[in-house]
Amino acid sequence: MFRILIADDHPVLMQALQRIIQEEFPGVYVEGATDTAALLEKVAGGTWDLVISDLAMPGGGGFVALKKIKATKKKLPVVILSTYPAEQYEPRVLKAGAEDFVSKDSLPAGLIKSVRRILGPQQTLDK
Repeated sequence: MFRILIADDHPVLMQALQRIIQEEFPGVYVEGATDTAALLEKVAGGTWDLVISDLAMPGGGGFVALKKIKATKKKLPVVILSTYPAEQYEPRVLKAGAEDFVSKDSLPAGLIKSVRRILGPQQTLDK
């Protein structure tokens, strides 16, 4: 079973992201974090297959979290979500080690495509 950690400080969006992942990938365990500190604590204290993080959150945000995650768990895939323009932020987060940058405007399709690519083709057969 895959384990995915989602971080977003907006409760409604957090619920929507969790629902998107659980509906598209049955059997996946999903947990949430509402700020950067909680995200980093959960990453340090657990085993995860993927982290999906909002770029802008209290406590430093996804970019700060990405740098700290990659300093300790280089192979842990991280996807950064944002409402900010991809042209401005995508190159920066990819250079910092993120596997993908997904615009919130592209939800749910953009996120599903990204998760499928990262977790592997077996996830397309589980449906």
